[in-house]
Amino acid sequence: MTRLFLIIFVQLLYVSMLTLRTICMVKNLKVLTGLFGLMEALIYIFGLAIVLSGDQSILEMVVYAVGFAAGLTLGIYIEQKLAIDFTSIQVNIEKENPTLIEVLRNEGYGVTVYYGEGKFGKRTNLDILTQRKS
Repeated sequence: MTRLFLIIFVQLLYVSMLTLRTICMVKNLKVLTGLFGLMEALIYIFGLAIVLSGDQSILEMVVYAVGFAAGLTLGIYIEQKLAIDFTSIQVNIEKENPTLIEVLRNEGYGVTVYYGEGKFGKRTNLDILTQRKS
């Protein structure tokens, strides 16, 4: 039974490292990507060795897969808590509102203004860039 918990624990660590490595790679953080990649590979080899050594039970292989799935969920949770990304919000208003645009910019939001024409006339579109928060 201890072996099964160890397999799940190792998978949670492994997939969390995988998530962090992927985030760092997308953000072009070379040193962190390498560091997380190294830890990921060591944990992966350790976990695989546990499952493939001994009598290679089907239950251990299933627990390995369940641990992987749980690790994905944990990885998403970690990524959301880190919130190291930006999001863009599209706002469509009927008339240009310089006061709103100025207030948003003064609060630190990036605002790009586009003008367009819809079915019922001219429209002002705001593309508001903000740091994502969890």
